[in-house]
Amino acid sequence: MLITLNTGAFAQSSVNSIHADLNSESFLLNTPFDQAPEPTVTLVVKSLKTYCGACHGLGKLNFLPSEDYAENWKTIYTATSPSTGRVWRDAIIDVISWPTEAPPAFDQVKDPLTGRDWMPKGIKRLQMGEATIVPQNSDTPIGIRSYILEELSNFQ
Repeated sequence: MLITLNTGAFAQSSVNSIHADLNSESFLLNTPFDQAPEPTVTLVVKSLKTYCGACHGLGKLNFLPSEDYAENWKTIYTATSPSTGRVWRDAIIDVISWPTEAPPAFDQVKDPLTGRDWMPKGIKRLQMGEATIVPQNSDTPIGIRSYILEELSNFQ
């Protein structure tokens, strides 16, 4: 399957030109993360670097410590967030599981009691909400956020 990323008017990033030949083999849920196909790893990690890298590419919240996509993929599945104590994969799924496909309003926090917000913050949220991938032989774009959620959920 050929996937092309379309980021819309807001985003112009390295993710724009990703084209990945994915195996037609379907993966079952709970497949070990280290068996994910390289194009999936590359697209998900590049997307996370684009939308999350400004805050999560350095310091104690860094789940993108390397330029190597496979190494970052491994970190997402094995390292824990210092803020929540959960594996990064679970923390990422939680904060980008918006209530609707549209990005949440900036004044709509995820958890009013703790003040935790939806991610990403700022303009990156709007960009993630607009970015899509279009599978080969399809006219129906898939939101990049939905793609990230699906792929992170497919592997354990």
